[in-house]
Amino acid sequence: MSSAVQTVCEINAPPSQVWQVLTDFPRIGTWNTVLQSIRGRAETGAFLLLTVKLEGRPVLFIPARVTECRPETELVWRGSLPGLFAGDHFFRLQAQPDNTTLLTHGEVFSGLLADTVMTPALRETSRRAYEAINTGLKAEVERPLP
Repeated sequence: MSSAVQTVCEINAPPSQVWQVLTDFPRIGTWNTVLQSIRGRAETGAFLLLTVKLEGRPVLFIPARVTECRPETELVWRGSLPGLFAGDHFFRLQAQPDNTTLLTHGEVFSGLLADTVMTPALRETSRRAYEAINTGLKAEVERPLP
């Protein structure tokens, strides 16, 4: 009883630069149209409050806990209805030999209601949302400095 959505994006910058933008939560809404805000800190065990806007749906306020935070490598948070449904949202950064970053970004859904909640339509909506986050992150990281 699990479902996953995963996307991949190459960013023309090293993981240190990608990490800096990704974890600058106070500024995330300036480049991210899906994750409109994140309150909290990027550290293992920290609580987050996410403001999320998926296409065709009302704004969601999702409490989550950071379950993995390895600077310049991986950020994972979990939002859940304990025992019924959980989403482990992840960003994994892999340094490439040409000083770029391979971003793997997605979410693994689990729990008794995972297959019921994550319909094919919602998985596709989520995939498009994650692609939009990737596009925004890439553009912000690669934006020339003034």
